[in-house]
Amino acid sequence: MNELVEIELIRGEIRKIKDDLESINEENFDKLNNSVYNSVEKIKKIRKGLIKQFPLELLKKYNKELDQPIKQINLLFDNVVKKKTAERNLVASELKTFENKKKLSKYIR
Repeated sequence: MNELVEIELIRGEIRKIKDDLESINEENFDKLNNSVYNSVEKIKKIRKGLIKQFPLELLKKYNKELDQPIKQINLLFDNVVKKKTAERNLVASELKTFENKKKLSKYIR
């Protein structure tokens, strides 16, 4: 198999990760999270095989081509993390407010 076929497989997995991250929501979070993990593992396996089969200089020519989609994936991951952090902080704030109301109602009695 030549490197182009393997690089195309990597491109396909990168597109799949990007699509999964763009469509992630509360209902499908676990499923898509597992899908992203599996895609990353496939990419790692393909990459290992490429490094064994081909000289690094040959493979480096694909780096620039793959950099932009990988940067987009990093941004999508950052957005997912920020969203989950914001949701967690909101729930924590609501719990704190509830606790304070509960303490206040006990104090008033």
